[in-house]
Amino acid sequence: MDMFKQLVVKEYGDRKVRLEDISDLEIGPESRRGFLRANKKNAIGLGIVRQTKSNVLKVTNLVKEELENIEKSLPENIEMSIGYDQSIFIDESISEVRFALFISMAMVIAVIYFFLFSPVATIIPALTIPVSIISTFSIIYFFGFSLNVLTFLALVLAIGLIVDDSIVVLENIKRRIEDGEDSYQASVNGAKQITFVVIATTVVLVSVFLPLSFMGGKTGRLFIEFGVVLSFAVIFSSLIALTLTPMLCSKVMGLDSQQRREPQLMTKFKKFYQDSLKFSQNNVKQVYVFSAIVILIAFILYQFIPKELAPTEDRGIFIISVQGPEGSTLEYTDKIVQEVENKLEPYVDQNEIKTLFSIVAPGFSGQPGSVNSAFLFASLKPWDIRDRHQKQIVGEIFPQLLSIPGARIFAINPPSLGQSPFRSPVQLVISGDSYDDVAKWGNILKNEVTTLNLRAPNIDYKVNNPRLNLKIDREKAAELGISAEQLTTTIETFFASNRVTTFSNRGLTYNVVLQARKDYRINPNSFDNIFLKSSKYEKLIPLSNFVSYQETSVSKELKRINRMPSTILSASLIPGYPLGDALHDITNLSKDVLPVNAKLSFTGASREYFESGHKLELTILFAILVVYLVLAAQFESFINPLAIILTVPIAITAGLYTLFVTGASLNVYSQIGFLMLIGLITKNGILVVEFANKLRDKGLAIEEAIYQSSMIRLRPVLMTTISTMFGAIPLVLSSGAGAESRYSMAAVVLGGITLSALITLYLIPALYRFIETKRNN
Repeated sequence: MDMFKQLVVKEYGDRKVRLEDISDLEIGPESRRGFLRANKKNAIGLGIVRQTKSNVLKVTNLVKEELENIEKSLPENIEMSIGYDQSIFIDESISEVRFALFISMAMVIAVIYFFLFSPVATIIPALTIPVSIISTFSIIYFFGFSLNVLTFLALVLAIGLIVDDSIVVLENIKRRIEDGEDSYQASVNGAKQITFVVIATTVVLVSVFLPLSFMGGKTGRLFIEFGVVLSFAVIFSSLIALTLTPMLCSKVMGLDSQQRREPQLMTKFKKFYQDSLKFSQNNVKQVYVFSAIVILIAFILYQFIPKELAPTEDRGIFIISVQGPEGSTLEYTDKIVQEVENKLEPYVDQNEIKTLFSIVAPGFSGQPGSVNSAFLFASLKPWDIRDRHQKQIVGEIFPQLLSIPGARIFAINPPSLGQSPFRSPVQLVISGDSYDDVAKWGNILKNEVTTLNLRAPNIDYKVNNPRLNLKIDREKAAELGISAEQLTTTIETFFASNRVTTFSNRGLTYNVVLQARKDYRINPNSFDNIFLKSSKYEKLIPLSNFVSYQETSVSKELKRINRMPSTILSASLIPGYPLGDALHDITNLSKDVLPVNAKLSFTGASREYFESGHKLELTILFAILVVYLVLAAQFESFINPLAIILTVPIAITAGLYTLFVTGASLNVYSQIGFLMLIGLITKNGILVVEFANKLRDKGLAIEEAIYQSSMIRLRPVLMTTISTMFGAIPLVLSSGAGAESRYSMAAVVLGGITLSALITLYLIPALYRFIETKRNN
């Protein structure tokens, strides 16, 4: 540092002008355009971003180990803490799903025991669960997947599915033993008799689940692992059902010589179903009318179900965005941020907010950010300590933020599907032929959307960014011997900063930056006090002699989307206002207030909502088509599978009823629940229809065949249905990290399969009877 101070700038005879005589020299931050506070204390922040495809939990654990080593070397008065840790939510979510996995296993085994009323018989399908799951682990390893929230979620939902095939095989073998066959012969004949059903249901389920792995877009890529894991879990369970289950039955079923009575509840239900089935078979029109009314009501209820990309999860953190007017100073923005911090301080005292750290002029890319912007990260206390959901806390804070004048302030619940947490969920692109047009249209729509449940609407094309336009008289400068390089270097040094060289000290390299004092830089009149030396006349010439300036304003940036001048209207949602409803309302409003030549599109989370929704809808339709074709191939008839495939609308209808009753939204997770419903309801239909066909081959009439098939297959249908229901219950009742997404999917499965199974117990026999009678005629 002393060497820089002693540098000679000019000599006047014996007198020397040194650098320290005409400047202030210090070692300091290269930029003072931003700063960070943690719990209202000045701090230094370090952001660590993992590399693509690296494991979040592994990286986080290694970072924490390194931080412990660093903390030991810090002075005692320096505190070090983690303000934002993404791995906490991930670790808690995995723990919750892992716990649900074991609860589901226990509940499903209890269901099997209730129906089979035999400890020995219960052990056989119970063994299917660990064997299938362990086998699925090999697929996870083979494809390079990780044990994450989605793979664990797939395993939990698969619990009810992977025992289904074993239940069907076991129940058929047990029925034959009860009819007098010995255990070995019953195992061989029972497995042969049910092989077609197992293969058919497995192919159908894989046809439904595997297309999830081929969905495009960001959301689709998230569910690749989910679809693959679920599909292979079902495949392994079918292989076990056709090999291990018959073998175990032949060995251990004969050991269970004790005669056990069927549970009284099951006996009563069988009697009720027998009487009601006879009534429905004699009054099939009533079954059709009832089913049609149920579907019609579902269409009406669909209009009232909230729609969004994904449910708002309690991720243990929320973010507050602060955007001041263009041209605001760092001090002005910091004053607004301090007001926000004061609003949040009571929540720290209430033991709800753990850490609050504020970044003014954030530069996440390593470069200084805009001084009129700031972000506040509020990390909440752990889920088991807090009494309130994150959404409730944000909902209470939101109005308080809106009451702070002088800036655009809104709170953000981080999205659950990997979208940027710093962008508003509503992002409408308005494009036109010129920026004047899009600015006019954007302002019109911005004023109109205040009637909707949107907060802090804003357009990014605003001519309010102050700018100083410099005009250089190049001819005059050339006459006076002032070069263009002199001009640009001087203006850059006095009104911005200029990096001239570097120096090394203690192994670190520092940039040497020249910069005028702040009060000098912000004053345009400083042009009169800047002199340049002429190379022709050896005189100092004021800069103002050949540089004039004009104060004006421009837009901060000019966007072109799809090669057209564009602006983006962004807004946040008030709590309880779904994204789908907001986009629908704003689209209709745009058509009413904007001219026909205004081009509208979406970006960000809004675009992902439409793309993911449409792709999932296509996936569901494709799954229905594939299921029909698979059944047609297996039954060798295009007519026979209609009795099964026509029950799919009932399954979807039952799922919609569930969403309406529970108040849950239609989102990516619930749509995957609908996809599972298609496979589950089809599986039950195959059990009944396939056995009815075999009875008809033995000479029974259509009415008697479908009646006997429905009664004989009642127990396996109920067992597989209730096993799936009980497998989903732990996810429905779960709480904590990520519970909202798990609930959306599991609730559709639980409520949908319950209602649709009850209806299809009567609808399938009615449809089979109608279709087969028509075909024979």
